[in-house]
Order: sequence, then structure tokens, then C-alpha cells
Amino acid sequence: MLPLNHQELAWAAGFFDGEGCSRSAGYSPRVVIGQTDPRVLQRFKEAVGGLGLIYGPYDNKRGTNRPWADRWEYAATTFESAQAVITLLWKWLSPIKREQAVRVFTRYKNHVKTYPSRQRGQPICRNGHDVSDPRSLYSNGAGKPKTCGFCKKEKRRERASKPIAK
Repeated sequence: MLPLNHQELAWAAGFFDGEGCSRSAGYSPRVVIGQTDPRVLQRFKEAVGGLGLIYGPYDNKRGTNRPWADRWEYAATTFESAQAVITLLWKWLSPIKREQAVRVFTRYKNHVKTYPSRQRGQPICRNGHDVSDPRSLYSNGAGKPKTCGFCKKEKRRERASKPIAK
């Protein structure tokens, strides 16, 4: 993590207040800022200690003939990095951005309470099976998440024990 400058953090908080947002991707909190100039996003990233990533350029035309500039996006996409960014900026954030962040992180906290197995780093499936051994996971195909092997075996046994309807 880069050394922090309080003046740059105050600038970053003002920039985030005007241009950024806290939001959820599924239930995972994210800090996001969209811009047409990546240099300003790089300054923001450096102000928050190098947390997050800058993505882009993305075509900003959205199916129109308008000559809009390409769009870039700063994003802190893990719970830990999003929480760290908000914590660093908190002192200078407006009440509206604070409420937004509290809403997003509360939603995540409630989700983790309801589904503790989905918390980052927990080696158990939603049914409580230990999946710390990678051999206990089955792939569902290209690009899809892996499934607990124990749950898959239980489903097979259930299907095999059901009588065949005629």
C-alpha cells in the first residue's frame, strides 16, 4: 500500500462524492467511479493507497451515433478493498455517500449472517460440507462456479432412491 496523503484523501473523497458510488454486485460491496479520462482515476487510486483497479477503455456510444469519448472505470471489487477505500474517505464524505455506503455494507453483512458459508475464505458449502480440498469440488462447465461434490453425490442418491413413475 502506498503512503497516504490527507490532502489527497480529501480530494479523493470530494471526487468520489461527485462522481462515484457504493453499490452491490450481487451482495458483494463495490466502490466504483466512471470517467472518460483515466488519469484522474489513476490519481484517485494513488490517493487511496493503490487499492482497486482501473478498467477500460469501454465504448461509450451505447448503440448511438453520438461521438462520446471512451469510458474508464475505477473499481474496488472485493469486500476488503471496498471497505478500506470507504474507511479512508469516511472523514470527508457527505452524509449522502455515507448513507449509501452503510446501506451497501449492511446488505452484505446481513447476507453473510444468513448464508455464512458464502463469506469470503470459508471452506464450506451452503449445506455445511467441508470443501477445503479442491478434489471435493466439481466444475459445472466453462466459466461456471464449482459445485460441492458431497452435495452432488447426495442429489444423485436422492434421484436413484426415487421410484420411477409409470
